[in-house]
Amino acid sequence: MEVDKLDILKSFALAATGLFAGGSILINVVINPALRKLIDIEIARRFWKDSFYRAAKWQGGLWTLTTVAGVAVWFLDESSYRHLWCIGSSVMATIFPYNMFIMMPDANRLLNDTVIKEQGNLITLLNC
Repeated sequence: MEVDKLDILKSFALAATGLFAGGSILINVVINPALRKLIDIEIARRFWKDSFYRAAKWQGGLWTLTTVAGVAVWFLDESSYRHLWCIGSSVMATIFPYNMFIMMPDANRLLNDTVIKEQGNLITLLNC
């Protein structure tokens, strides 16, 4: 039985995409809503800050693997639906500029240890 390397690359790209999506769903559906219910806003901010740094490493790595693997499949695949891999990789590639220009200004504000003293209640800040 011969192993098709393109099928392995497709499976890898799909698995990385699934892990990325799963991590994003966990953060948005479970962790952030739970943090909004905490009464001690400084504990919530510190937990969010630690979670942010951990998630950034994982999500950044998964984003890179997903995008590169998808482009590689698009380049190597000769089937009639190869353009779908290009579209999927392009959609994943848009996540980086969105995060850098839309999300990071707010995230950098929340990462500042004096944000509560300077700007008030964290619950208001998390809902920005």
